[in-house]
Amino acid sequence: MKVRVWVIVVGLALASLLTVFTAYGAVEKQTKKVVFLWSKGHHPNKAGCELFKHCLENSPSVKGIKCEVYDAWPENPAVLDDAAAIVIYSEGINEQMQKEGKPHPVFNSPKRLQYLDKLMKKGVGMVCIHYTLYATRRLEAPKLLEWIGAYYDFQGHGSTHWVTQKPQVLTPVTSYHPVSRGWTTFTLNENELYHNLRFAEENCPVPILRATFPDKKTKQMKEHIVAWALERKDGGRGFGFGGGHFYNMWINDDCRKMILNAILWTAKIQVPNNGVQSSVPDQLKTEKKGQH
Repeated sequence: MKVRVWVIVVGLALASLLTVFTAYGAVEKQTKKVVFLWSKGHHPNKAGCELFKHCLENSPSVKGIKCEVYDAWPENPAVLDDAAAIVIYSEGINEQMQKEGKPHPVFNSPKRLQYLDKLMKKGVGMVCIHYTLYATRRLEAPKLLEWIGAYYDFQGHGSTHWVTQKPQVLTPVTSYHPVSRGWTTFTLNENELYHNLRFAEENCPVPILRATFPDKKTKQMKEHIVAWALERKDGGRGFGFGGGHFYNMWINDDCRKMILNAILWTAKIQVPNNGVQSSVPDQLKTEKKGQH
């Protein structure tokens, strides 16, 4: 009788342990990885990525996320293979760089583009911020149109971003999209917003954020889309934002919430009904020297 009771007790204990380990394993499996790629330059690329990482990993409204930050391209690109989303906040390529034979710091070779393209076709999400959007028509542009739905065509279509308004009022285009949750119209006192971009003609992205700028020729005010979201045919998601020139943009609660929502959405993580809750600690309220 005592033996039978002992067997039952041990069995129940083992069953309990199995339940705990199974639950732990389930939690581990639910954790998704977001990879941030940045490059040195005249923008707060590294500081911005580190801020986003802090906000996502410490948000009371976000669970099951792990973030990794790399300079331009990881030494071992295999770390990208299990990413749910890749966020690129880097320098781009312009006319002078092209003349000098300098490549885009992240999309700098067909080999890298092919590597990323395979991941996109598996459904990995992508977010591209600010100068990252500058691309050559021949190499990077076709892929950016597929992955996020737009790019900045410095070779022809052009932009009038240098005549941005100060202060600049930015308005959400839609309230139904998950990226639009929990934030509303906001104002930036200093900015440089890339606009007048080339958008994909097929499988067009959903406009998320708009702003008005004076036309370069007529000087008349014209509305432009400066942030957008794309549901790709491969099942993945893409997001682009023309802002990010100044670090203090991310101190703005609404602007920061928009980009954090977008990162979750592209990673296929449920965006909270009120958006990603986050705060900026004192040590991250100003950009650190050497993080450009």
